[in-house]
Amino acid sequence: MLGLKGGEEVTKAKTDAEIKAALDNLGVKAISDKQLEITLSKPIAFFTQLLSFPVFFPQREDFVTSQGDKYGAEATNVIGAGPFKLTKWDHDQTLVLEKNDKYWDAANVKITKATINVVKDTNTGLNLYESKAVDFAKINGEQSQLYKGKPDLILKKELTNSYLQFQEKKVPALANKKIRMALGMAIDRQAFVDTVLMDGSIASNGLIPEGTSDGAGGEFRKTAGETQYKFDPEQAKKLLAEGLQEVGLTELPKLKLLSDDTDVAKKSDEFILAQWKQNLGYEAEANPVPHKLRIENSSKHDFDIVLSLWGADYNDPMTFLDMWVTGGEFDEGDYSNAEYDKNVKAAQTETDPAKRAQFMVAAEKILMEDPGVAPIYFRARPYVKRDSIQGMFLPAYGTEFELKWASVK
Repeated sequence: MLGLKGGEEVTKAKTDAEIKAALDNLGVKAISDKQLEITLSKPIAFFTQLLSFPVFFPQREDFVTSQGDKYGAEATNVIGAGPFKLTKWDHDQTLVLEKNDKYWDAANVKITKATINVVKDTNTGLNLYESKAVDFAKINGEQSQLYKGKPDLILKKELTNSYLQFQEKKVPALANKKIRMALGMAIDRQAFVDTVLMDGSIASNGLIPEGTSDGAGGEFRKTAGETQYKFDPEQAKKLLAEGLQEVGLTELPKLKLLSDDTDVAKKSDEFILAQWKQNLGYEAEANPVPHKLRIENSSKHDFDIVLSLWGADYNDPMTFLDMWVTGGEFDEGDYSNAEYDKNVKAAQTETDPAKRAQFMVAAEKILMEDPGVAPIYFRARPYVKRDSIQGMFLPAYGTEFELKWASVK
């Protein structure tokens, strides 16, 4: 919204009258039944990519308005313009998609019906797959070991990273960059993905996940190289001692590590805390909570250290980098670095792709050298799929899977 002409006014509007006035002046208007004109407030190099994200999909205003609060609540309260229609929705059980004959490219949609089972436990999903009740299922890292070398196993390499975020205002000790770096450097990221996840995820070597474009025709990780410090217990111990001396402490207070309460998150907590105890002689406390509460506490900046994940909204480094600009909506650790801000803001308006890429590389290096966050891994997810299902693919960001070109052999 902030990149659109008048977008800032819309986000700041409070009353109904202010919102209506701001929307009337927003740089978005329909100039015909099939044409939308968008006026930007500044150059945005990745804007056309951003439009492919689901939040920008078109909606029928008359239908949405008529449904009111019930819109999206049931299959009968949903309407879309995609290759499939949602015809049945048994909450927490199944969803049924049927071919949309009115879709613009319906001639190339081969599947007439797809049933999606809502399965919260990967053991249940795998049992359904092995009993041939389903053709596709998400599995966990341990289960993926059973399928190594088999054609069923496919890995979805995502533009998603996992990282530790430090609350620098409420925890004075974490305002010290040596202490933050020590906590990140004391974690063996390769051992983490090998023993905790085992799902094809990759140990981080920077903030931006592998596979992300650099915005100039290349891949960001190849353009930037490795920008994150390596695992080094001895150096981490030295940095912690120096940092504590600089802030006038003899030891680091017992901090809480906030995370989700999933099995993977709990195992992650155990590994990280064990690494800190083994490599730094420091004991912290795990604080796993339901996902909704973790998000709520993070948004309120109510944590010491939090284990977070972020997935790309579009294939460009800016979807990760703009999060840590001073005072930004997702700068939940209250990180602030003027040089970092300068490079990110320069990249936000630069129209030369090569120059823009270099601004973003410089920003990432600053974030790793003055660590606002401590990246841990770039996520991959394992699935099993029958050979008979052809043309189905798993996008690296956005949606979980795509069925438009799928067929059954």
